[in-house]
Amino acid sequence: MHNSRSFVWFLCLSIYWYPASAFSQKAPPPTEKISAVEVLNRHTTAMGGEEALRNLQTLHVRGVLTVVSNRRYGDVNFYYKAPDRDAFRLEVPAHGLTAFGHSGGKPFREITYPKDGILWLNGVAVAAMEIACLANIEWAYEQNYTRIELVGVTLIDERWAYGLRFTSKDGEQQLRFYDADSFQLARIVVLQRVGLEGKKPDSSYSVETTFSDYSTSAGIPFPTHFSVKDLHGILSIEIHKVLRDEPLEDSLFTKNF
Repeated sequence: MHNSRSFVWFLCLSIYWYPASAFSQKAPPPTEKISAVEVLNRHTTAMGGEEALRNLQTLHVRGVLTVVSNRRYGDVNFYYKAPDRDAFRLEVPAHGLTAFGHSGGKPFREITYPKDGILWLNGVAVAAMEIACLANIEWAYEQNYTRIELVGVTLIDERWAYGLRFTSKDGEQQLRFYDADSFQLARIVVLQRVGLEGKKPDSSYSVETTFSDYSTSAGIPFPTHFSVKDLHGILSIEIHKVLRDEPLEDSLFTKNF
């Protein structure tokens, strides 16, 4: 897996806990002594095991996106081709294309800006969604991160989750939350800065993606619902199909789709 640097910049993340009192607590918090390494090992097992992830050659995830605030719909496709190519692509009829990805470890993007500007909002979320999809199939953590630490537990949708803070080789940080029972990825939080390529970003905010309703398809458990929340509102993605190890054209992983 590759380092996810370039169009998304991460700021230092503080602990992103919701107080337990904010939820209807149905079970006590986990008391098991556990390390960050053990959490990740159990997560890898929950995703089919390291061998299955290591041998994954291609992945194609199809779904539909809803912008909750104004009821717009779009088609979502995430493509992965081992070892270091991926693309997350969102197309909204009459509103153009937004795509972020990497090829050979180098980032690319393609964005068409409609007059009403709707895809600027979605474009910001799409950049974070690429990272979120990759996080679900990642296994070679030592290649991308200098430090991974367990920072606590919290409740997500009334279920306890372990929180891990990831620090990349470039000092970028993100938080990932793993369900304390299933060890599937429950949420990822990044701080995203927005600006013109090659220039100082002029704004920043958090993007929170919550995963639910995992289903095993083609031997890989994958969430069938993503809820993406940022300062603009909430995006909802429903995954309809996951295809594994089918041929993918190299042209998918450039800016010229």
